Amino acid sequence: VSVQSKYHSRSLPYDSEEAKVTNLHFFLHETISSSNPTVAMIAQANITNNDNNSSVPFSTILALDDILKIGLETNLEVIGNAQGLEVLMAKTSTANLLWYWDFGFITGKFNDSSISMFLRNPTTTMVHEL
Repeated sequence: VSVQSKYHSRSLPYDSEEAKVTNLHFFLHETISSSNPTVAMIAQANITNNDNNSSVPFSTILALDDILKIGLETNLEVIGNAQGLEVLMAKTSTANLLWYWDFGFITGKFNDSSISMFLRNPTTTMVHEL
């Protein structure tokens, strides 16, 4: 099959604008062990074992639906939620999580805004700053 096509392009000069920085400060509240967890295991390979002695073995995929608040206290206002996937991606005792998260805001200046993150995070620390 012979294919022919024509195209048109136009170059425009680069318009550099000064970078705008926005600092966001919020807390993600994740509940793993309760009657209403915000994280659930959705898949795990049946050919892997738990060489890293972790509560979440290698190759596990988790879905999450966490809430966002302005502080650590549980009685504070909910400002949004974080939904996404976590994958345990290392067989060693220093396993890492691969995170895909989408943060959606429901109040304030950033109401109806969202931001997505894709990152690697070590499982050796309980508190994470992103």
